[in-house]
Amino acid sequence: MKNYFISTNAACYDDFLKYYLNREFLKQMSVDNLSDPKYNNIHAPFGKQVVTAPYKKYELSDNTEFKYPFNSYTKAEINGFSDSAAFMADIATKQRFISFGIPNTTTNQLRPNWTAGDLGLVNWSASETFGALSHAFLARKRPVPAVEAKGIAFGVQGDEGSTIWSPKGDTTLYNTIRDASTDNKFIFVDFNNVYSRHFDTYWSRIEACNTGWNDTTKAENKDQTRMLMGCSMYTAEDKEPDGSTTVNTIKNYPLGYPTYVDGVKNDRAHVLEIDKLLDKDSKTMTDLATFMGITVSDDATNVIDTFLDDIK
Repeated sequence: MKNYFISTNAACYDDFLKYYLNREFLKQMSVDNLSDPKYNNIHAPFGKQVVTAPYKKYELSDNTEFKYPFNSYTKAEINGFSDSAAFMADIATKQRFISFGIPNTTTNQLRPNWTAGDLGLVNWSASETFGALSHAFLARKRPVPAVEAKGIAFGVQGDEGSTIWSPKGDTTLYNTIRDASTDNKFIFVDFNNVYSRHFDTYWSRIEACNTGWNDTTKAENKDQTRMLMGCSMYTAEDKEPDGSTTVNTIKNYPLGYPTYVDGVKNDRAHVLEIDKLLDKDSKTMTDLATFMGITVSDDATNVIDTFLDDIK
C-alpha cells in the first residue's frame, strides 16, 4: 500500500480531498473484490458530515463516531518520531483502518455482510462501536480480502496550515516524509486558474478564518496569494529518434513543486489543479487516479457534485 500526503496552501480543499481520495481507494477495493460480499461494498460506510464553522466543510470522524484520526498528522507528531522506522510503523497502524474499511458506526452496526464471528467478538452488543476497539484487535482478526486497498491519503498540519511544501523554501517536513520510505508520495494542490469560482470559494474560507482582516487587507492578501498560485503554460517540441516531433505542454508553478529532481521526473510527486478536479475535467481525474494506482470510480463525478452542493 502506498501513502499519499496531501499538501495544500492554507487548507485549500483538504477537507474534500481527505474524503475523496480515500473513498476512491475504497471504491477501487470494492471493485477489486467484487465476488467477496464482505468487501465488495467496503466504500459504502465511509461517511462524512458537513460542519458550518468557521466555514462549510467536510469532516469525517464525527459522522462515523470513528474518533481515531486515521488520516491526519501534525508536523509535531511527525517530528516526534524517533526515526523513520517509528514513523512508518505508525503509518502501518493507520493503514489497517483503510484496508479494513471504515465501519458503519452511525447505527452501531457491523459492516454489511459481516458477523461478530468475523471479528472474533463474543457477546456482541449493539451499543459497541468499532471505534472503541483496539488497533491490534482490528489488525489481528478480520477476513483477509483478495486485493487490499492500493493506498491511503493523509493530511498534515504544519506551521503554515496544511502545506508540506513551504513557499519560504523550508523543505524539512517534505524531506522527512520523503526520506522515510519510497512508498510515501505527495499530492501538491494548486490551481489552473486563480480567477476561477473555486479559487473564490477557497479564498472565502481563508477570510472566514481571519475575521479581523479589513477590506484592504483582504484584497491585498488575495492578490498576493494569486501571485503564489496558479500555473503558466507553454509548449515545447522534442525531436524523436525517428525524426518525428513530439509537442509537450510545460507547466510552471510559482511554488516550484519538486516534480523534477536533477532533470528527472519525480514519480512520487503530482500537482493537482483542484479547480480542474472540481470542474470534473476528465484528464485531471484520470491523471490523478493513475498517480494513485487506481481507475476513476463510476460515481466520482457524483461525489464532486455532492461536495459542491454541500458547501454552498
